[in-house]
Amino acid sequence: MTSALKHLFRSCSLLITLFFVLFSNTINASHIVGSDMRYICSGTPGVYNVEFKLYRDCQGIQLCANCPGSLSPSCAITINIAGASSPAGSGMPTSPCAGTSFGTANLTVVNSASGFDVVQLCKTEKTICSNCGTRTAGTFTPGIEVYTFTGQVNLSALPASCCLVSLNYSSCCRNAAITTLVSPTAQNYYSEAIINRCATPCNSAPTFSNAPVIVACAGQDFNYNLGAMDPDGDSLSYSFGEAMGGPNSPLPYVSPYSATVPFPYLGAPLQSPPAIPPVGISLDPVTGDLRVRPTGTFVAMLIIEVKQWKTIGGIPTIMGITRRDIQFYTLYCPNNNPPVIRTYTENATLTSPQPNFSYAICAGQQICFMIGAWDNGASTDSTDITWNAPKNLVDNGATFTKCYNPATRGTEGPKQDSVRFCWTPPASMASNLPYYFVVKASDRACPIPGSVTRSFSVLVRKVPQAWINKTNKYCGNYDFSYSLQNTVPIDNSYTKFLVETAPHSGTYLTYNASAVSNHHFDTSGWYRIQLNLTTVSPPTPNGCPNNSILDSVLVAQPVSVSIRDTFNCTSNPVYVQAKGSWGTPYGLSYRYTFYSGDSNSTTTIRSFGVDSNCLISPATSGSSASYKVVIRDLNGCQDSAMFKVYTKQSFTGSLMPLSATTFCSGDSVKLQASIDSSYTYIWFKNNELIPNQNSNYLIAKNSGVYKVAISDSSGCIVTTSSVIVTVNPLPIASITPADSASICVGSSQLLTANNGVNLSYEWYLNDTLIAGQIVRTLTATAAGNYKVKTINLRGCSAFSSPLHLFVNSNPIAGSITGPTTGLSTATSYTYSVASQVGLSYYWLISNGTITSGQGTNSISVQWTNPGTCMLLVGVKNSNNCADSATLLTSIGTPTPAILYFVPDSARTNDIVNIFGSNLTGASSVKLGGVNVLSYTVVSSNQISVVVGTGASGIVEVETPLGTAQKVGFTYLSSTGIGNISNLPGLSVYPNPVHNELVICCLENGTLPTNVSITDMLGRVVAEPSKNLNGNSIELSTQNLAPGTYIICIQKGNDLSRMKFVKE
Repeated sequence: MTSALKHLFRSCSLLITLFFVLFSNTINASHIVGSDMRYICSGTPGVYNVEFKLYRDCQGIQLCANCPGSLSPSCAITINIAGASSPAGSGMPTSPCAGTSFGTANLTVVNSASGFDVVQLCKTEKTICSNCGTRTAGTFTPGIEVYTFTGQVNLSALPASCCLVSLNYSSCCRNAAITTLVSPTAQNYYSEAIINRCATPCNSAPTFSNAPVIVACAGQDFNYNLGAMDPDGDSLSYSFGEAMGGPNSPLPYVSPYSATVPFPYLGAPLQSPPAIPPVGISLDPVTGDLRVRPTGTFVAMLIIEVKQWKTIGGIPTIMGITRRDIQFYTLYCPNNNPPVIRTYTENATLTSPQPNFSYAICAGQQICFMIGAWDNGASTDSTDITWNAPKNLVDNGATFTKCYNPATRGTEGPKQDSVRFCWTPPASMASNLPYYFVVKASDRACPIPGSVTRSFSVLVRKVPQAWINKTNKYCGNYDFSYSLQNTVPIDNSYTKFLVETAPHSGTYLTYNASAVSNHHFDTSGWYRIQLNLTTVSPPTPNGCPNNSILDSVLVAQPVSVSIRDTFNCTSNPVYVQAKGSWGTPYGLSYRYTFYSGDSNSTTTIRSFGVDSNCLISPATSGSSASYKVVIRDLNGCQDSAMFKVYTKQSFTGSLMPLSATTFCSGDSVKLQASIDSSYTYIWFKNNELIPNQNSNYLIAKNSGVYKVAISDSSGCIVTTSSVIVTVNPLPIASITPADSASICVGSSQLLTANNGVNLSYEWYLNDTLIAGQIVRTLTATAAGNYKVKTINLRGCSAFSSPLHLFVNSNPIAGSITGPTTGLSTATSYTYSVASQVGLSYYWLISNGTITSGQGTNSISVQWTNPGTCMLLVGVKNSNNCADSATLLTSIGTPTPAILYFVPDSARTNDIVNIFGSNLTGASSVKLGGVNVLSYTVVSSNQISVVVGTGASGIVEVETPLGTAQKVGFTYLSSTGIGNISNLPGLSVYPNPVHNELVICCLENGTLPTNVSITDMLGRVVAEPSKNLNGNSIELSTQNLAPGTYIICIQKGNDLSRMKFVKE
């Protein structure tokens, strides 16, 4: 779209109002007494299944339609999705999206899990709840029904940096029965769950396996546990939560109550510890066990918050937060003591301590113990024991077996139920953190059974795993130590090494120590080594022992040396090479000394050193001489060997290159050796034998140091001097974009060659050099095959693969036909352009509504208000090439109107064109209240003016039909913005664009002052961040909707605008 049209649509008033009317079931919260929420990974990234339980006071209004009677399947609630703050100590950075709303999600009722009473009474009692009309209501109050709602939330579209997300539910108001909050009916009900959506892999919330306890007996100990089971094996922590009225908005409590002193209890406000039970209140932050003795009757909010943790990079990191927010009642109960949990060994003897809630076992070993529930208020059996059966324990073999006969338990007793817990944890379950399960014991008192809920922990200790460290201390001496393969605490008093006394003997020497120093082996061979380790307790008495850590050591043969007799040619020295073996080398080698003479000689010809080679120069041709080599290893052990050197007659040889030895990759040089029919040749490159090369010349194509060994008929060998060949690499040549690209007529494609140090460039179109194009980039407008040739400083060059540029034709929009003057707002009008096959159409209008035809070549329009307005139609063909046409219309009595002016900023003597309607007969034109130097009425729709000494402000045109005004003109002084055309050498690509737009090429690689993107109506839709890459800027367009846009680039006093299309 042209700059003029952009100004027009920025200036015209285009008001599009969209009304979205959402209908859903409304829930008033005054009858809501609690809730808990759980989220589960769906398997689709970013999508979670959500389960939300609401607890309803049966004295209040119904939660869902058609109750009592039947539960309506259309019953639903709406939860909110918002960015959450990062709690202190969460291991998460400050959230950039805290408080940002991301919409809502609907959850629908689950009929099979809704409308059920959750108040735990004895079998003969019922509350006032009718269970949504499915039973006859009783008389006990309070009565609380649970309603379960499920659905999905999709968080995949949230910003990547927004990790912590709140799923929350809010409604007015809190229940009037609450005695611990200030004005509860004036307070919102609010609860939430926090998801760490950045957790990898996806993390789910724990399940609360124990139903909420709504009613407890005043004056009796209350023991409770949520029975939280985490499907991901996260560590859980527990704390009291605030009653909330909204995000980060705790509700006011009646003094002296608070989140940690939620209601009256024995010893309030003391906490336990330090208070000793039954005084005080305690919530174990690790197990979640709650213990308190409530006093008096009250209705309070009891809120337990559960955080999920993982250690990431050594830092404890929050994985999510859930809570149970429940209204808690106390009543005066008949004299009844709640059951007492007792623990027994597998042999039915009481444990010490009593009861014992913490156990330890070694991985792979069995643990069994018994749990009893004792009720001294019943003459026969009156207790029932259940557990939450954690999946990670059950799936790995844990059992919870009843130890009584169900057929006779009610008549014969005894008064305590008992169960046996047994488990043999596999090695994979070993952990430094214990596993938990929750046991609930209840009696059968009426109406409110006494109950106690406690957690049990089982710590599965690792069996120590280690490898034996063996240090060779020379000449058969070794040190032994060990390194743990797992992190366990070791009981050093148990540690011992057992070392075999002879190879494969089966008898051992024992060292009661954590390390052995300088153990001596008398003979060579393989010896077995055994290490015994155990952990410190628990478990008692000896931790977790491992007596099967085995290894072996090979004691090497003593050092040995060998060397062969050899010969040399007269006057040519010869290298001899000794070979050392066995013993203990100095790293990878030994130390050698060479002597001349017999075995007793002390005449040194090469002193003690690491080199096993020795250069020997016998003096007498045709004779032999004797020599000796002595080897020493790291231990000081020695060996020697004798050898002889026979001297033969010598000859000479040469090697010459027949052309330059420095060239580009792909060329070669011929290396010519001395020629004689009796010679044989062996060629070397970088001192490495070149296989299958035995002629008197070599064609060298690669860099390296070349030489040739020439042998004569007597076997004497001469190695020539070296020739160094240097092959310079070809530069890389590539074009971005690769393979092919498409543009429309009148547009261009920026081709960018690969960057490189000291490269020069030549561009070719259809294999013909493009004159003057010697820089890295080329702005291509013609169709054809483009290639770039890169040349480095060594003169080596390479061509890129061709890129084929297709130039597609632009469509022609044609003229818009339809009535333009004397129009009414009460009549619908038709406007059209010629229909063309293969084109798509999009219409824009101001001051009206398109009532039909959008997307076709003909539309119906209902104009809204009198005045001058514009229609625009954009057409696009299958190649995304576009054109547009415009039409001005006049509605009602004609009055002068200024629609826009170009440019909107100018200096003295600059020309400004004013566009509008009914401008004929203009008698005065002012810019910023100052008359222009001169003006020309081009038509009724255009006036061309010359700027005088102006001022910023209103553009005003006075005509016989009235005065038209338009704000937005800026008078530029000599220090104002300069050039408003394209900055020199600046372009954008690719165009059309998908996800990333590149601005090229910036002078000196400096960032512009400002970059913004506007739509065709002049509205700023994005001010993207800028990533400078060399002399280009990369901008993300991922969040832009498909359409045509203008990018505005300001650099200093210069401004450039360019159009691009987002696909």
